[in-house]
Amino acid sequence: MKTMLKLPQLCGAVLLLSCTTSELPPDKIGVTQTPLVNVTSNPNPDNFSSIIPGLYPFADSDRQFFIKEKISYTSSMNINALLSAKMAIPDMGDIVKSGEKMNMVAVGGGMTAGFRNGGLYRAGQMTAYPNLVARQMGITDFQSPLFGENEANGTGYVQLMDDGSKYPVWKEVTNNLATLKAGGPPELSKYTGGVINNYGIPETGHGFASPICNDCGIFYNNKTWTNGTVFASRMSPNTVDISKTSLQEQMFKQPVNFFMVEDDFDMLITLAKDNTLPAFSSYGYNLVTSNRGSYPMDYKKSIQKNTGASKGVVFTWPLLSDLAYFNWYSKQELIDKSKGITIITTRNNETFIHNETSNFLLKPTPNVDAIFRNLKKGENLSLTLSNNDIIDSQEFNINVNFVKQYNESVRKSAKESNLALVDLEKIYAQINTNRYNANSDLLISGGLRGNFFSADGIYPSAIGQAVIANEVIRAINSTYKSNIPFINLTDYSKLVSKE
Repeated sequence: MKTMLKLPQLCGAVLLLSCTTSELPPDKIGVTQTPLVNVTSNPNPDNFSSIIPGLYPFADSDRQFFIKEKISYTSSMNINALLSAKMAIPDMGDIVKSGEKMNMVAVGGGMTAGFRNGGLYRAGQMTAYPNLVARQMGITDFQSPLFGENEANGTGYVQLMDDGSKYPVWKEVTNNLATLKAGGPPELSKYTGGVINNYGIPETGHGFASPICNDCGIFYNNKTWTNGTVFASRMSPNTVDISKTSLQEQMFKQPVNFFMVEDDFDMLITLAKDNTLPAFSSYGYNLVTSNRGSYPMDYKKSIQKNTGASKGVVFTWPLLSDLAYFNWYSKQELIDKSKGITIITTRNNETFIHNETSNFLLKPTPNVDAIFRNLKKGENLSLTLSNNDIIDSQEFNINVNFVKQYNESVRKSAKESNLALVDLEKIYAQINTNRYNANSDLLISGGLRGNFFSADGIYPSAIGQAVIANEVIRAINSTYKSNIPFINLTDYSKLVSKE
């Protein structure tokens, strides 16, 4: 018998390569992965969090340090006022033929799913960019696998607290959570709303929508599972054997003539937070570069082959340095405050010495937090940090080179295939430096307490999702000669408040 428990948080070790496709040789899939859990295991509820670590923007072992309070919270977001309002049918241009029904699917990772504030929950799902874009397109039957109202807070999530400093601490929302059955994999309560159009899966993405891999369904090779399996399995009906049937097969049972493919950048964040593996090994990124550079286009070919759809939207990735997460504890602040910087780290028996001219990023850990809270103006800063505290210069440079190479591949392929392109690298760079022009009275800002990022510093807030939605609409209008109206960000911000 499976044990029932409430889920205060949910996640798992996630792959460097977040897909199991025929394009990726089976013997390569697990080369640089975080260790997975075999599906035959039966987790003990008493140590469940050690088997499925938290999604929060800090290591699970640092939970007590960063979470100062547990709260009950019910969202007051008035998104129904937006989603239920009638809209004129927009000019769809070349997207679909005159009189043809628009059948759109979205595939991707946490951003597509509406993940934010370190969790997946109903309010976030409802305001994910695919839902907002569908609304502006006049699509009234676009479905996301929402948590029910009685489980509206989903996996649980965090809210930023104001403790009088500029550094992050959080309170944790722990009421109205989704129910979880322990097992292999653990099972969240099933989505029972029928046909799904949004196949966003946090920290795993469209790997689970890939073709069957050695009869593995939504599992990985050797019948192993990750946290993504937990999210993916709740999308499959009880009548489906998730060990044999992929989400792609489920998706292709419905008509599709337009798609959005966000080749999820979740894996970059997962590796950045990873405390057990060297996050950005050169071998790992060489492997990704050689196997994944055209993955959105491979997925586009698969959609076209199975549905005939050839029009859609693809995305580049942002650079890690443009995420609020890596600017909470900034190198520039250390430079401005200290007399000099010497930070020593060791990884794989190699020593790195960082100073003012080095490229490195600091993670939110108790060690890093203590440095910033205690450093006095004009002091010399000389210390040793663990690899858990920092993205060192080698890791940083490998990451930047990989992402830029990947993005160029996406840009080139999008142009060749006449797909709309949303350039997240460019957009996030502008937001990080407060240069983003939203064509609105509402100023869009990054940073810890800006309005673009949610409390995890990684995924967009409700307002950030609307910004992404407008960029999707802009790209579609430009590529397909359509005239889809933009979201009025000022009015929208009043509906979603601080979500």
